Amino acid sequence: MTLRLCLHALGLLGGLALGCTVPEPPLPAPGERRMAEHPAVGCWELIAVRGRSAYLPGTVRVRLDTTLVRPDAKRALMHVQLDTGTIIRMIGDRPIFIAQWAPFRKGDRIYLFWGDGLSGLDMRLRVNEDRMQGPSAQTTDFGIDHDGPEIVGRRVPCVQT
Repeated sequence: MTLRLCLHALGLLGGLALGCTVPEPPLPAPGERRMAEHPAVGCWELIAVRGRSAYLPGTVRVRLDTTLVRPDAKRALMHVQLDTGTIIRMIGDRPIFIAQWAPFRKGDRIYLFWGDGLSGLDMRLRVNEDRMQGPSAQTTDFGIDHDGPEIVGRRVPCVQT
């Protein structure tokens, strides 16, 4: 009986390690569509409405622009600017090294991610005029990802700093 319980526990741990990875989103190539015309371009205030994340404490102000992270890459990942107060509140002394977004190839959804290089918040949001909403996942480089909070955003005027 003890061996059976140990095998069952190992199976559960293996299932958690293998079955919780967030799949890659279907992102466009850099020249596939005009990114400047995408409805997500601009400034947004995002908040977690159900659930919590160290990467989204309270309201976070972001700017989604059309500057490619790597112009020679095969996928169009563009920069996300986060205000400096937001970065300080997010994860304490661990800085944000990655902040990027991209539209999905088809439809009205975007991929949005920021993190410290080892972990982060992966968001899949539907854009509808001046609102965006969708699920997120807490990700790690170790393959153990967890459901994150539901994210809601509203468009706000961009402020020059």
